[in-house]
Amino acid sequence: MRIRARNLSRTTAPRQAKIVLTLLLLSALSWSPALAAPTHDRAIERQRADLRKTNYGSRPFQTTQIFLGRQFMERMLNMPSQQHLMDAGSGGHSELLTGHIVLRLRAGVSPAKTTALGIEKPDPRGLALLQKLNPQHQHLWGKFIEAYERGEIAPVHLMADQYGPFSYTDKPHKIIAAEGHLLAPGGALFTHVTSSPTKTKAMTQIVDRSGRDVTMAWFNAIEGLRVIHDQAVQQGDLKIQQVGLERVGDGPIVAPKLTVEQFSDGHPPARRLLWDAN
Repeated sequence: MRIRARNLSRTTAPRQAKIVLTLLLLSALSWSPALAAPTHDRAIERQRADLRKTNYGSRPFQTTQIFLGRQFMERMLNMPSQQHLMDAGSGGHSELLTGHIVLRLRAGVSPAKTTALGIEKPDPRGLALLQKLNPQHQHLWGKFIEAYERGEIAPVHLMADQYGPFSYTDKPHKIIAAEGHLLAPGGALFTHVTSSPTKTKAMTQIVDRSGRDVTMAWFNAIEGLRVIHDQAVQQGDLKIQQVGLERVGDGPIVAPKLTVEQFSDGHPPARRLLWDAN
């Protein structure tokens, strides 16, 4: 039935107008981008919860050179026995450190001091074997890497982050700073940024406001670390940007802030990260 304005009383019309206006305002506020939580915030929360409950497996030793590069492999296999090698994303057992220990012993050379670091409790049989082969081996677990103080861990001379903390975080600038903080002066960190044009594979993009890839420009802008390895390789439909960083001096490590533009939780998550150099 059509309602004519003249049938409304003077007191009813303003009241109904106020009600309609109030409903419109509430509707606008409920859909306001400033007040509604971005979709990627919920994905980040799911990812953090998953990190604490999932028992992550270690990457096969054979993939190390693909993701971290030949320079890392040569350093790892030839580093002095008194130095310290860390796998920063070991899961419950580190295949990378197992490979180092076994290959060194086969060559008649004592392995370096080795540290596996992960959230998960270590596999007891694997840990016992590694400690038998290398009495200098330890496995740290239960805390994220950024929660460790430098004094808790002996200075690291070579660190690997292969699909580890850097690949899973929504604050990669803080992870790189935390990892760099654990390095001895002259120590090196090797990691990677992996992207793919398909939606079924991991993708990490570091871009500026115009959408241009600024991955290596960002790494080069980190204070306290210098780039010593920069190589892009193709593995199937994966583009792998290998990165090696060396600690310069003993001062603070400051990585430029990256802001999350897109984040989809997964193993690992897909991320689009914005670096505003200005």
